[in-house]
Amino acid sequence: MLKLIIKNRREILALLANLPRCEAATHDEILFFIDRHRLAGRGIGYLDAGLLAAATLSGARLWTRDRRLAEIADDLGCGYGPIRSPTGMKR
Repeated sequence: MLKLIIKNRREILALLANLPRCEAATHDEILFFIDRHRLAGRGIGYLDAGLLAAATLSGARLWTRDRRLAEIADDLGCGYGPIRSPTGMKR
């Protein structure tokens, strides 16, 4: 994998540069978001809360393989990915 990345470095960087972006949430916005959506104690950290806040503020969808983060993103309406059953298994 590393060789592939090094061989195609310029192409990969160009593709990454063209991805859509959203504004990062500020520290105060993240703290407000954690409080407003009662995220404390739900099993995610500050950085995850920052991703959720940025996605929500910009109207973006969040795609993650982290089960807890995906569940909370789904709860907040900004999740993206396969539909999950109540047990967390993909359908």
